[in-house]
Amino acid sequence: MTKQDEVYEDLRRRIVNGEYASWGSLENEAVLCKRYGVSRPTLQKAVARLKQDGLVHSRQGSGVFVNPPEFYGQYNMRSFTEQQAGTGHVVTNEVLTFEHVEAGDLAGVFHLEPADKLIHYLRLRYLDGRAYLIDDSCLPEYLFKDFPKEVLLGSTVAYMEKDCGYSISHSIRRVHALAASPEVARLLGVKEGVPLLQTEQTIYLTRNVAIQFTREVSLQQEVTIVSVR
Repeated sequence: MTKQDEVYEDLRRRIVNGEYASWGSLENEAVLCKRYGVSRPTLQKAVARLKQDGLVHSRQGSGVFVNPPEFYGQYNMRSFTEQQAGTGHVVTNEVLTFEHVEAGDLAGVFHLEPADKLIHYLRLRYLDGRAYLIDDSCLPEYLFKDFPKEVLLGSTVAYMEKDCGYSISHSIRRVHALAASPEVARLLGVKEGVPLLQTEQTIYLTRNVAIQFTREVSLQQEVTIVSVR
């Protein structure tokens, strides 16, 4: 992890955890450079990434200020487990498929050859005991030499970061509506043809290496987008 990554990750963590109050300001550049032992250009690049993520904004001549969660929640990459943490809701998982497959059509996503191997799993995620989300994901086998099936009963993102030591940088998401197929309707307990949201997400490490590709279909009915100027 580069110095810029370290500064970005620590400031991001402090903002998301509420150590900096919404609408409050970050310390000035001199203080932050001394805290992290970095140059001004390195600090400025880290802060620029925070701005891109919607976590902070700057005011000419006044400094850098922290945005409230509704500004960056849409862009702050959190797993389903993390989203529900602290809400009082209980998340449980049922693993339906766990296998090693050839990359095939997903080879381009991971910059692999079609014959290279991926870890593929399909799981049904429950919210307070009710089927809520279908998680269909692939990970490159070369990044996970020993990926235990038991990980799928919890948060895979937490496993990547805490157990494997990977530093996740960002994700790209595409959301669109679809009509529930017979299989989706059966798994989620809805009527066939009912409109649902499907999210396709590619998760990247700090070196822009794709670590996971996911298709999720959930009972979520809306997407909120916050724009600031």
